[in-house]
Amino acid sequence: MKITGTLIKNFLHCPRQAYLYYYGLNFRSEVVKIGELMHKEQKAKEYIFENVKVDDIKDGYLIEYKKSSSNLEGTKFQTLYYLDYFKSRGVILKGLIKDLTYKQEYVLELNDKVKKELDEMIKRLSLMLQGELPNRLKLKKECKGCSFFDYCWIE
Repeated sequence: MKITGTLIKNFLHCPRQAYLYYYGLNFRSEVVKIGELMHKEQKAKEYIFENVKVDDIKDGYLIEYKKSSSNLEGTKFQTLYYLDYFKSRGVILKGLIKDLTYKQEYVLELNDKVKKELDEMIKRLSLMLQGELPNRLKLKKECKGCSFFDYCWIE
C-alpha cells in the first residue's frame, strides 16, 4: 500500500475523497485549478524523492505552499509525513506551510509526540483503504469547492 502526503491530506479532509483518490478517481475543480496557478506563481523548486513531492526546501525548512489553510490539519500531517521521510534518511528539517490567500505561515517540527500521532493516523488510513468506499459525510461548506463534489452530491 503506497501512502503519500497528498493521500494523508485528503484523508483528514474527507475519508471518501482519500479513498477515491487512492483508487485513481481524480477530478480537478476550478478551485483546484486556481490553487495550481497560485502555486506556480511561487516559483517553487518542487523536489521529488520516491513517493514524496515537496514544493521547496530552503534554509533548513521544507516548504508547502497552499491556496488556503482550509484543510490545515491535513496539510500539517502531509508536511509532517514529509519531515518524517527526510528524518528517516538522516536529514532533519523543519516544516513551513505558507497559506497564499491569507498570507499566514505555520512552522512545524517533528517530535516524538507528533510522530506517534502521525503513525496512528497512517494506521487508520491504511485500514480505511482496505475496506469499502466510505459513505459521504454530512454536506459541509468545504464540500462545494471539492473536486469530488459532483460525484458525491449530484444525483
